[in-house]
This record gives sequence, structure tokens and C-alpha cells, in this order.
Amino acid sequence: MRKELFTVCTTLLTLGCTATTYAASNPFVDVPKNDWSYKAVNQLQQDGIVTGYPKGTFNGKQKLTRFEMAEIVARAMTKEDMGKADKATLDKLQQEYAQELQNLGVQVDHLEAMQDNVHLSGAVVYQRLNANNYANSTPNFQYNAIKYKISPTVTVNKNVQGHANITYRIDPTRDSNTGRVLVNKVYITDTVGSAQVTLGRFEDSFGNGLVFDDTASGVDWTNAKGKTTLVLAGLRYNEGDVVPTSDASKVTANIYTMEAWHQFSPKWTVGTGVTLVRGSESLFDATDYNSAAERNFRTALLNYRNMQPRSLKELGQKVDDAALFTSPNHKNYATLQAEYNKEKNLFDTHEGKQAHLLALEAQQEENAKASKADIYYLGANYTINKDLSYNIDYSYNPKADDQNKAYSFQLNYKNANVNKPGSYGAFIAYRYLGQNATISPTYNTISRRQRGIEAEFEYIPAKNIDASITYFRGKNIPTLESPGSKANETYFTVQFLF
Repeated sequence: MRKELFTVCTTLLTLGCTATTYAASNPFVDVPKNDWSYKAVNQLQQDGIVTGYPKGTFNGKQKLTRFEMAEIVARAMTKEDMGKADKATLDKLQQEYAQELQNLGVQVDHLEAMQDNVHLSGAVVYQRLNANNYANSTPNFQYNAIKYKISPTVTVNKNVQGHANITYRIDPTRDSNTGRVLVNKVYITDTVGSAQVTLGRFEDSFGNGLVFDDTASGVDWTNAKGKTTLVLAGLRYNEGDVVPTSDASKVTANIYTMEAWHQFSPKWTVGTGVTLVRGSESLFDATDYNSAAERNFRTALLNYRNMQPRSLKELGQKVDDAALFTSPNHKNYATLQAEYNKEKNLFDTHEGKQAHLLALEAQQEENAKASKADIYYLGANYTINKDLSYNIDYSYNPKADDQNKAYSFQLNYKNANVNKPGSYGAFIAYRYLGQNATISPTYNTISRRQRGIEAEFEYIPAKNIDASITYFRGKNIPTLESPGSKANETYFTVQFLF
């Protein structure tokens, strides 16, 4: 009924431009003063069925055209609750002005169809994150945000739809808005046979979210046929709308993915795929792409050549990663000490200078090598019973010598459903996220270069209200520069969906 009211109001706005259209059928001829229609409409006004007109409008003293009378009848048709007598009167008026209503109906049908083409959904979201060693870099980190999200969907035809996502963020800590309105998704979907093609800037996911789950620009072709789903995608990934727990920011990379999933039984689904990444030196850690001996030797060569320290300790004091050079307990200290002494003896010789040039070239090759990754994925989902299931995911990057694998084992209990108040779900997982085997994983609290236990509880207190809390406890994965440290994060969110 709301659509009818919408279209009637729209028709009123367009009345001035429709006179010529309907002049041929003469809809503007006056209704005679003594016509029964005035009395009928006057009664509907007294009963509250016809509203918005001054009293006395329908006493017959002021003439109305048949078109104006039809508009009044159309307004009355939007009322849902009325007595039998009023319903009979309205039916009689509909029959009397059927031609005029039909003329209006041509416009109404078109406007209703246009209205049906647009669908709005969205959410009001509160997010809070407390972290120690957040994203492997910040000792103590807090994030607070209230977000208002709008997601319009426009139906172009039976196969093609247009989509967008608009987000506005407020910082409740300072009781101020951030002034940031972000249109982070704009894309179209097209159904081609049994496949769906997505083109534009959208959210995509590979490797069950272990390898990638983020917003990027490009194209995705997903073909679900029978028990097998095949995915082909080519994406351009950069900073975009970075989520609070993402540490894959300020990067630009080309991502090419091929992935296949097959349901072998009602309980077992297995997937495998490969993701190729090209063109981003900052996404992966160059120092983890080579052996420890190569890294140590080149570090000693380059730093000695540039700084000429009198001792290894002094060298450590002049560079950012001082602990690496000054701690006898570090696992690479003895090796580095020997290599440093060797470089010190060779520095003033021709061989030493040549070694320095070779080290510079090797560093350039190392950076170029780190701009490429071939990430292979294997995973499985298994349903134990109606309440229990688990996921196993594993990825591996053979181009890297260190942090070249990532894996996750997750046990799930029940499922929260926003349409079922009181429903809930939970999971507990152990994850190891080597930086060079993932791009932007899906998890709320654990980041790349971290390992440990992640758990979540999700609850639906009322329809379309979703509350969840996620907790991570673990460690940063040791690297050449850092032996690893403890880390923990707590993430809380409430969503009001519409």
C-alpha cells in the first residue's frame, strides 16, 4: 500500500504535465454539482478514509473534474482499514472512474516497476578493538568507531544488477565525526549461464579467507554447477577501505586466482587453488625471502661500507635493528660476528669493494624477488552434526624461504541467525599466519606474522541485531629483526541491520 501512496503522490506532482496526454479522453470535464460522487467522497472524508482536504470540499458547491475525483479515489485506495460500508462506497467510486484510474494506472504501474528496481539495505555498526602488539607493530592500540552503512542495489534487467556500499564513520571517543564518507564498493553482477560475473570494486575471498578476504578492483567469474564451484579472478589490490585488523595497507598488487571446490559428500567439501601476486614490494617481507646466512652477510657488508664502525657493537648502535648486532644471545650473533670480521679485513682490498657492489645488486634482486608470490592453497570443510563442524586451511609460498606457510584449524559450534532472536554461534581456532603465505586474511583479531588461538562468540538478542566478541592470544612470529613477543587482542562489535 505504501507503493500506491508513493505513486499517487508522484502523480500529483506530475499533474501539470499530463493534461495534454489525457485531453483526448476529456478527463477534465467537471463532475456535476448534484452528482452522487460528492456525497460518497464527503462520507469517506468524515470516516477518515479521505484525508488532506479542507472540510466542505466535497459538498458539491466546489466543482471537481473527473481527473481530480479519480485522484481522490486513488488516495482512498491506499487505506488498509475501513468498514464494509466504506469499502462498498469505494468500490462503487472505482467503477465510476475506472477509465480515469486506468489512465493513472498506466503511470502508476511504471513508477511501481521503477521503485521495485531499487533496494536499500544497510547497518549501523559499533566497533571496539583493544590490542597489545596490534598487527605486530603497536604495543598498545585502541580503535573505536560508529559506522553507518548504506548498500543500494539496482536491478538493470533480469541478469544484471548494480551494487554500491557507502560508509560514514564517527569516532565516539572524541564525540566527533571523522568527516570521512567512503564509497568503498561499486560493482555490477551479471548472470551468464550457470556463472556469475562480478566487475568493479568489490569484496572477494580466496582460500576460505586464509589467503585473501578484502575489497579490490577487477573481475571475478564464479561458476557453480552441480557439486563443483570454479572461481577465476583478476584483481588490483591497494589500500582501499582497510579494516581495523588489517595490516596489508599501502600496497598495490596484481592478484590472479584460480580456485575449485567440490562437495564429495553431504559432510565433506574440499577446495584447492593458486593465487599469483605480482608488483608489490611492501606486501611481502623481502628479508624473509632469502636464507639467514645471505641476509646476515649482506647486512654486515652494507652497514659496514656505509658507516665504517670500529666494532660490531658500534655498528649495532648506528642501525635501527640494534639488538641484532649487540646481543650475544641472539641466534645469529656468532655468524654475524664472523662475517663482520671478514668484511672488516676485506674492506680496503679490491675484493672487499667488489663484494660491496655484489651485495648492493643482491639487495635489489631480493626486493624484486619479494614483489612476486605464488601462493598454493588446500582446504576442507567437514560437518560433524547439525551443531558441530570444522575447517582446515593451508597455504604455501615456495618463493619465500621464511614465513612461507600459513594454516588454520577452526572448530565451529552452532550458527547465529539474524532472523532468529536468541540464536548464537561460537568457534575456537588455532592459526599460524606467515606473512609471505597470506595477503589479507579474513580474521577479526589475528594478523599476518602472528600465531595463536582465536575464539569468538556471536549472539542475536533481537531480530536484525548481531553482537559478537572475538579474542586472540598468541605471539608474533619470530623474524631476523625480532625474536617474537606475546600479543593479544579483543574485538567487540554490534550491528543493527536494516
